[in-house]
Amino acid sequence: RRMEEDYFNYGYAYKTSLGQIFLEVGDYLKVYAPLLNQYDPTDLCKEREINPNFAKLCEDFERQAHGSLEFFLARLMQRPTKYPLLLKAVYEKTPVNHPERKSSG
Repeated sequence: RRMEEDYFNYGYAYKTSLGQIFLEVGDYLKVYAPLLNQYDPTDLCKEREINPNFAKLCEDFERQAHGSLEFFLARLMQRPTKYPLLLKAVYEKTPVNHPERKSSG
């Protein structure tokens, strides 16, 4: 979204690099670390069994979201693990003389 705003407001989206984007959003990705380290899917099952209010909340969520809570949490867990793979693939496909490659090496 920011690149789009920069393009329309300032006309310099071409100067925005993929590396710059990841540096800018890097702090936001750090919030995943505690979740990745502490998440245990069996906790949801246990909590549903012992806490009727939580079970009802999960049922309401799943009805409105058309999917299980476990599915959405799994997607949250997978998302940050894909970024290093994406960056590596982009880096490997970027020409050696490209400015993006020079700044990220």
